[in-house]
Amino acid sequence: MSSIPWDILNILYLYNRNSFVITCKEFNNKYKKEVIAIEKIQEWWDNHCVNYNPLSEKSVLPVFSCTKRRLVYYYNRYYEWSCLKIYPTILAVKCNKLDLLNKAKDAESVGTRQSIIKFLLEPSITREDIMHTGW
Repeated sequence: MSSIPWDILNILYLYNRNSFVITCKEFNNKYKKEVIAIEKIQEWWDNHCVNYNPLSEKSVLPVFSCTKRRLVYYYNRYYEWSCLKIYPTILAVKCNKLDLLNKAKDAESVGTRQSIIKFLLEPSITREDIMHTGW
C-alpha cells in the first residue's frame, strides 16, 4: 500500500486537526506551535484592545481590571471630542497636578486627539488620576 503524499495530508490536517494530532508526531508538533501562536495573539488582544459592545448587557468598561493604556484607548475611542479636548486641564486641576497645567494647555492648543492621548499617557499621570477625574 502506498503512502499518502504530504500535500494531501497537510490539506486534510487543516480540516481535521484532532484526529491527525494523535496519529503523527510531526502533526502533533505543528499543532502545539499553532496553539502557542494562538495564545500569544489572545494575550496581545487582551492587553491592548478594549472590548466594548453597546448592545450587550455588560456594556460598562471593566475599569477596575484594565490598565492605564487600555483606559486611555477607551477614552480615545468612545469619549466625545467636545469633552475630550478640554479633559487635560480638568484632569490637572481636579487631581491638583499644577505642574502639568502647562502641558495640558499645550495639548489642548494643538487640538488633535493624538496630542490629548499623548498627554494622558504621560508617566506622571496614573490610572487612578484618570479614574478620579471621571468620564
